[in-house]
Amino acid sequence: MTESRRRFSGMSLEWKVPLAAGGVLLLVTGALCWTAYLQVRRSVDVAGNTRLSGLATQIAVALQSQVSQSSRRAQLIAAQPAIHSIVHRDTPFQPGSAVAAVHAALPTDTNLIAVEVWDDSGRKVAVDGPAAAAVQRLGSEDLLRSRHDPDSSHVGRFQAIGDTVVVPIIAKIAEDGALAGYVVVWQRVSSSRRSTTSGQVGAIIGAGGRLLVGSPNGAWTDQSQAVAAPPIDFTRQDSLAKYDGPDGHERMTAYTRVTGVPWVVALEVPADAIRAPAHHFLGSFIGMAALILVIGLAGAWLFIHRMTSPIIELTDAVAAMGTGRHGVRVPPGKNDELGRLGAAFNTMADRVEDEVAARTSSEEQWRLLFDNNPHPMWLYDRNTMRFLQANDSAIRQYGYDREEFLQMHLRDIYPPSEYGTLDGIISSMTPHEETMAMIKHQRKDGSILDVEARGRPLPQMGPAVRLVVATDITERLAAQRRAHEAEEQLQQSQKMEAIGRLAGGVAHDFNNLLTVISACAEQLMEGALPAEERENAVEISAAASRASALTRQLLTFSRKQIIQQQRLDLSAIVRGVQPMLKRLLFENIELLTNLAAGHAPVIADPSQMEQVILNLVVNASDAMPGGGTLVIETAVVDLDDAYTEHHVEVVAGRYVRLIVSDTGSGMDSATLARIFEPFYTTKAPGMGTGLGLSTVYAIVKQFGGHVWVYSEVGLGTTFKVYLPLAVEESQAKPEVVPLPGVPDATATVLLVEDEDTVRRAVRRMLERSGYTVIEAANGQDGLDVAATHDGTIDAVVTDLMMPGMDGRTFSERLRTTHPNIRVVFTSGYTDDAVIRRGIVDASHRFLQKPFTRDQLARAVHAVLDGS
Repeated sequence: MTESRRRFSGMSLEWKVPLAAGGVLLLVTGALCWTAYLQVRRSVDVAGNTRLSGLATQIAVALQSQVSQSSRRAQLIAAQPAIHSIVHRDTPFQPGSAVAAVHAALPTDTNLIAVEVWDDSGRKVAVDGPAAAAVQRLGSEDLLRSRHDPDSSHVGRFQAIGDTVVVPIIAKIAEDGALAGYVVVWQRVSSSRRSTTSGQVGAIIGAGGRLLVGSPNGAWTDQSQAVAAPPIDFTRQDSLAKYDGPDGHERMTAYTRVTGVPWVVALEVPADAIRAPAHHFLGSFIGMAALILVIGLAGAWLFIHRMTSPIIELTDAVAAMGTGRHGVRVPPGKNDELGRLGAAFNTMADRVEDEVAARTSSEEQWRLLFDNNPHPMWLYDRNTMRFLQANDSAIRQYGYDREEFLQMHLRDIYPPSEYGTLDGIISSMTPHEETMAMIKHQRKDGSILDVEARGRPLPQMGPAVRLVVATDITERLAAQRRAHEAEEQLQQSQKMEAIGRLAGGVAHDFNNLLTVISACAEQLMEGALPAEERENAVEISAAASRASALTRQLLTFSRKQIIQQQRLDLSAIVRGVQPMLKRLLFENIELLTNLAAGHAPVIADPSQMEQVILNLVVNASDAMPGGGTLVIETAVVDLDDAYTEHHVEVVAGRYVRLIVSDTGSGMDSATLARIFEPFYTTKAPGMGTGLGLSTVYAIVKQFGGHVWVYSEVGLGTTFKVYLPLAVEESQAKPEVVPLPGVPDATATVLLVEDEDTVRRAVRRMLERSGYTVIEAANGQDGLDVAATHDGTIDAVVTDLMMPGMDGRTFSERLRTTHPNIRVVFTSGYTDDAVIRRGIVDASHRFLQKPFTRDQLARAVHAVLDGS
């Protein structure tokens, strides 16, 4: 079938159209022929069935006459004296006597086979005849018992004795009007040749037809012998039936019942015999249709040949155009459809030549734009994933030559880790969808680059062709990552600065409270108290001292503590605290040092640097409860611009690096984000204040350095502290000239303090030390008091940070009227820069809150004495 279809498709239109038209005509004529044949056959079947039904009815009527005749003959036999003698048994029964009685009544009956005589009680008296033994097995008794009218004769159903079909004829034996018995005459039905009626039927229905007579529940005969009953359901009301005969051919049968007897007449005829006229009609119709088909095909071929000649010329011209010969034209034809088609083709050919030239120019421009585009571009087949074209930028970026690139698949430029991403993009892509993805590609040398790939379909070049433009965004992503890291570091720095300001504010207020508590506790201890109350005062003073130490740690974190900066060697600091560190560490922790050769000078406070080292070592020790190794290193390093890109707070330059590494439990990212926050600790309650690392952070920042942490869970932690390398000292320190001293006994002190409780406590301290005290609540109040005071003011004790006017401004304005005034600054919250500018003059002294009466007295005495 496929081969035939292929051959037909390859034929020229000159043959294809006639064959197609012939096929259609053949189908139409075939359908018409078959429809007409079915109609004719239906009509023939109806006519044949009607004729058969009529003939069957005629035969049934004829058989009814014979039945009536047979009944009358049976009554003649029943009237014979010999039959009466047998019923009464006047003499012993003589074989042949009953048959003789029949022959006496019917001398010409040759179909008699047996005679039965029954008495009036229904008992068989005698049976006689050539088939007397055979009829003994037949159902005479059933016939007698089933009679509803015992006064009339009765003809029974057909029964078979071998191949012979017989029928019983029953008549009553009457004497003087009374029933004396019955006589049953058995006669052959199929023993003679066909009857006259059968001959007439054969002449009418033709050869192969049969006349069947029989009983629905008995035997059947075709008038010559017993035959099988036809496969007909005689309980139905129909009089026609169709079925397949023993030879397998369909047979049509008309049947009818014979009135008064259990007989059926059936005329069986081969269906082909009845349908012979329809078959003849079909043959004639097919012959006529074949003639029409041949004539139609010839006419169609001639017509199509005339039609296709110009089309063939036009086809040749189109084929020539397909090979690039655009100058081919078809000759002008008639002014009909084909002629106008040729003229239209010539016009189209002219336009095609112009468009081909324009398209060639456009494609050349596209090729130049594609090849010279600075972004890598390629075409690939969406179904096979194979590259179709690639521009020069793609060849340069990925490192393959053009032949290699065009033999590759899209997956070949992806690293294995990105295969899943590629599969997801391909599976979710629709044929007409534009896509954009930020993915990783791999060059020929194995290096990885980040690209932004934009793809779109190009249906002009094929249904599965897509164009991809890949932009290298590796540097852009790196810059974004650096910016993100810088933003996180800035946020961390701002957070730590805010926390520092909060800690400083808390320490300032707390120091004021501690100053009052310490002063009151000290005053209590100086008085005459019972032992128990004195002990309580001592405990209060000790608690205030411990609180003061905690506050100093907060001030250190907030970088508000007074420091003593000097040039020192960081390696020497490590060597100095090393014996102490060995005593702090457990025996299962090994301490190793790797210190810089030569000097590692920094500008810092020695005690605070020792505190940095101590806090880092204690923190590392706590991270190694099961033992491990602790390494301390120092070195002079250069931090370049590449480092500062990832650490925005760092200025490029030379630094002294302190490294403290442990092999402990390490920290996760959530813990790392908070380790420098004050009061944050991972230790159990009561095991730490949470100020150790925050103090380290504050001290390092205070000296212009920074600290960096690297840690992995289960692998340990490394703290790196960077402090600016100290330059060589080029200037000598200025000489401090002591001020002339003033005797304490005659000294008057101006106390300026904005906190009332602190001011009262400090006043009592000064008065108990022998000084005359005048006080003011703020800077402006202090100026007013000094201006109106009649006597001499020898010294000023002022809080450095006060609302409105701070202590430094107040002291400077006071010196305009009291140039030789001595000043002691106090504060629980001071700023380094302010203090450095305020204590350049040796007459200035600073006293950190909280302080004792003795510390205050010494500070005032020092400024008065000029020491």
